[in-house]
Parts: sequence; C-alpha cells; structure tokens
Amino acid sequence: MMALFTLNPLRTILSNTLSMQDFYQRATLEYNGVLRYYYVYPKRSSSNMRSPRAWSTSSYMPSNICASISEETGGGVCGFNSLCRHDDQGPSCHCPNGYSFIDPNDVLKGCKQDFVSQSCDKTSQETDHFHFEAMRNTDWPNSDYDHFQEVSEDWCRQECLGDCFCAVAIFKTNECWKKRVPL
Repeated sequence: MMALFTLNPLRTILSNTLSMQDFYQRATLEYNGVLRYYYVYPKRSSSNMRSPRAWSTSSYMPSNICASISEETGGGVCGFNSLCRHDDQGPSCHCPNGYSFIDPNDVLKGCKQDFVSQSCDKTSQETDHFHFEAMRNTDWPNSDYDHFQEVSEDWCRQECLGDCFCAVAIFKTNECWKKRVPL
C-alpha cells in the first residue's frame, strides 16, 4: 500500500509557517503514509521569542488516515480483519476479540482468526458455538455481501448466525449488513 502526495499539500502546510531563515522546520513522510509537519523553533535564542524548543506536531495530512485509506479489496491502513483507531498520536492498529496479529512485529499486516470458522455443511448446525460481541462505531465498509432494510437487530443476528459465510453483522437504524472475511 502506498500513499502518494503532490507538493500542493506540503506547500499548503509550509505557507502558514514562520520564516525559514529564522526558524527550524521539519516535515516527514511516515511509514504509514502520513505527512507530518512539526512546530518550528528559532535558530537563535532570544528572550522575547516564546517558541517551543522541542519538536512537536503542528499538522499532518491526511488528518485521519484510518478513514482516508480504504481499498476495495484491501484491509486499509492496518491490514485485513483489523481495527484502525486514530487519535492525536496518529493511527493505532488493533485486532477484534477472537483475532490476533499475523505478525506481532508488524501490526500493519493485519489480523488472523484464532478460531475455526462455521461449517457450511447443512447437516452440521454450529450456531450455538458462536456469539456476537457489540462493537460501537465499528465497520468494515468494503466487506458487505448482503444488505437488508426494515429489520430488527435480533433478526440481523439470526440471519448472520444462519449463514456460514457471515463473519460480522452491522446493524444500524433498522438496517443490517452482512460481512464476510477478510474484513
């Protein structure tokens, strides 16, 4: 996965800064595709300047990489089956319960199931071996394979449990989306 930037965002970031002649400035393109611009501090110390003497983030692009990078057949910033959370420190990758990192040393590779998937054999009804866990503000928008309207949450759960391809059900405002792996 690669994020490409033109010079226009960098010019936009740098155009709102102090003089490069009098102040140090720094911009980095991080491993995850975020272009980060750091606060500046004066090249010469002066008692009347109140600028910080340490690097700290001034701005970054995109502002939320978790929401900005989404692929039709990919797992986004954190890889397949993963959760990306964004805060002031940037993105952090997590696995949902029942999943673990494919490579704990590189969390951007995604997550793998730690359980055996439901069988699609009609003679084997395994629905009592699976349960749902509520996860607020969570979605994998490109994993839908079925969508229902004007249904209840309980109906949505049962519909997913009865479908051996359903890994996740998203329910919101009387709508149900069934998702398959990889998420």
